[in-house]
Amino acid sequence: MLIANAPCSWGILEFESTVARASPVQVLDEIAATGYEGTELGEWGFFATDPRQLAEDLARRHLALAGAFVDVALTDPGAHATGEAVAVKIARLLAGVVRLKPDATDVGRRKPDASKKRSESGSIEANERAPMIVLSDATARVPERTAKAGRITPDEGLTPDQWDVVAAGAERIARAVRESTGLRTAFHHHCATYVETPEEIDALMQRTSSDVLGLCLDTGHATFGGGDPVTLIDRYRDRIWHVHFKDCSPAVAERARSERWDYLRAIRHGLFCELGDGGVDFRGALDRLRLHAYAGWIVVEQDVLPSMGTPAASARRNRAFLHRLGL
Repeated sequence: MLIANAPCSWGILEFESTVARASPVQVLDEIAATGYEGTELGEWGFFATDPRQLAEDLARRHLALAGAFVDVALTDPGAHATGEAVAVKIARLLAGVVRLKPDATDVGRRKPDASKKRSESGSIEANERAPMIVLSDATARVPERTAKAGRITPDEGLTPDQWDVVAAGAERIARAVRESTGLRTAFHHHCATYVETPEEIDALMQRTSSDVLGLCLDTGHATFGGGDPVTLIDRYRDRIWHVHFKDCSPAVAERARSERWDYLRAIRHGLFCELGDGGVDFRGALDRLRLHAYAGWIVVEQDVLPSMGTPAASARRNRAFLHRLGL
């Protein structure tokens, strides 16, 4: 397994915009300095969008690209075409970096992976180390879901027809990404979206093909959404193509539920704490991932709002925590 971090740990979030945030240079420098092997892309335009420049920025720090988050309003069929275009654009950037840096999926000085193959078009075929499109329903864009994140009840879910729309959109985008670049797409269940609870994850997984769409298992979102990461790993072991390690503070989660906070307020109060300080059973999750022979990326994410916390110090402590687990 390979360990990355992501710009969201520095307050670079797709749903929060402010001038008071870290620079791309600072984020890349600190990810490398705190012991990670890769990074996710973050919001479009934060890092360089020219493949050659991005490849150079990463190579200078011995980092690889683990993936890129793309959120689309999947309940709206009218948004699917635009979502597809955005996902393909981002996937082409990821694939372009790999083409320019053939060892990009091998992470610096690691021995090349014999399983890595290239298609006739030159794009990297699906493999465990290649960067991944991490697809989500639109994040914190629907006020009702944002207001009730962490306490969604079954009667607040989608209808079967609405689920069919979401599934069709997710598969459409994943197919387009694969056909255009050879890269895979994993779906990220996410609080403050329509795919948050264990039942909602299951509704989507049942309606989509395992040949087309994988699952990005996020331990923090699973926990706040009412699920158990270890149980989810066992249930979807063959669909888990990407993993986010995020912790969730039980005290903050309970207060968010009892005081009916919205998602952003919960984050502002430290919902997603440093690894090991919350309630996620990381040792159990890691044991199950190893049992099921997972060999892809584990991306540390400690979602904070801009100017919150101590990102570099937290990243270092989070990496040390994973070292103690044998990673």
